[in-house]
Amino acid sequence: MNEQYNEQTSISLNRLLVMFLHGLKKLWLLVLVLTVLGGAAMGAWSWYRYTPSYTASVTFTVYVKNDAQAEIPAYNQAAAKQMAETFPYILTSGVLSDLVMADLDTSSLPSISASAIEDANLFVLKVSGTDPEYCYEVLQSVIKNYPQVAELVVGPTQMEIVDETGVPTVPSNTRQWQSSAKKGAVIGLALGLLIVAFYGYTKTTVMSKDDLQRISNIKFLGALPGISVKKRSKGFSRTPSFDDINNRAYKEAFRAVSVRVDRNMREKGIQALMVCSAASGEGKTTVVYNLAQLLVKLGRRVLIIDCDLRNPTMYRMLGVDKCKGFFELVEGDAELAETIHAIIPNKLNIIFAGECEGDATDVLSDQRVGEILSGLRQSYDYILIDTPPYSMLADAENMGEVIDGAMMVVRQNYASRVSVVDAVTRLSEIDVPVVGYILNACVGGSLGQYGYGYGYGYGYGYGDKESR
Repeated sequence: MNEQYNEQTSISLNRLLVMFLHGLKKLWLLVLVLTVLGGAAMGAWSWYRYTPSYTASVTFTVYVKNDAQAEIPAYNQAAAKQMAETFPYILTSGVLSDLVMADLDTSSLPSISASAIEDANLFVLKVSGTDPEYCYEVLQSVIKNYPQVAELVVGPTQMEIVDETGVPTVPSNTRQWQSSAKKGAVIGLALGLLIVAFYGYTKTTVMSKDDLQRISNIKFLGALPGISVKKRSKGFSRTPSFDDINNRAYKEAFRAVSVRVDRNMREKGIQALMVCSAASGEGKTTVVYNLAQLLVKLGRRVLIIDCDLRNPTMYRMLGVDKCKGFFELVEGDAELAETIHAIIPNKLNIIFAGECEGDATDVLSDQRVGEILSGLRQSYDYILIDTPPYSMLADAENMGEVIDGAMMVVRQNYASRVSVVDAVTRLSEIDVPVVGYILNACVGGSLGQYGYGYGYGYGYGYGDKESR
């Protein structure tokens, strides 16, 4: 099985989406924080780095001397355009810049640019920098020196000032922190979503039945949607009776699961079924309780035994005070009649864990456990044994020696695939047949892939009894 697990498998788009949504549900706060931090950081950096820039400009009318009519200026749009196009070359050639620097007795100049206004013989010079007065001084020097340099390139020209800004008083650039903040937020969001995608892709938990089918031949019995239960004042969750659960999808899915479990147990001759999980918190006890109620509806007499002596939860889920149970029964401190509690008289009974005062492993390995189960088999069709998680390996394996089969409860996106396969492997090593597994607490659209609806049949009806 481990070799199968190491094989490369293709992942469907649907699975990727499910993993991404699970990751987003778990890491949404991280995504939000990264988005806010990205926006705040970029916005603050833009605000801090802002330097006001001032632009002094002048607009000329350009005209060329006409040899035929020397006294009449011929306004020429082409001349203005030509001057704008040649200005960068004039500036970078060093001729104009040298004249301006010599004129101002300086070794550096701010940004100088030129442009022609479309469909007009207008030419605009701009000088931009951080010092508004210096920009204006440079502009005046350019105005004085440019015509004589331009004449060498475009021929005899005359330039007449149409408009001039004077010394600029308002920055030509504005603070762009809002735009930077938006960009930062987008970057933060993208980073957060990438983390979510990576988290989901590398997640090794069981997300769907395909995860286990690729690496194990364990039978899939069905998927159950997650349900919420009310918290009691002491913080315990009380599990309602199956008929009181107000979740149609859950009830429909569980009915289908109960029929499959019943059929498999009958076909394999399993009477005492150990219900276990790879880790604590997978909903094993809730599944046991509801499964027992549905098996009763199928006409079976069922006994639940809470053998999770280290962390008994059944009595808390049912709102029952601690009482004598399986521990006292094994230790000889209680009679069988004292420990059996009727949930549905003559149909569904339960033996709680009791108050374990010793080593749970020693208790469950006691030979009296087998003797007790042997006696109980005479009175019930099925005995469902709620065992410790398989992480408490010794406890679960000790129970494996006195039962007929096992069923795994696997909570979606909770236990790792390796731990589930390891539990199944260890059960097979002690010759305990595994009926299959239930995928529990499925969320979102993942339940739909298992084909649960509201119009299916169950194979055989409730109340169908079969002689054993």
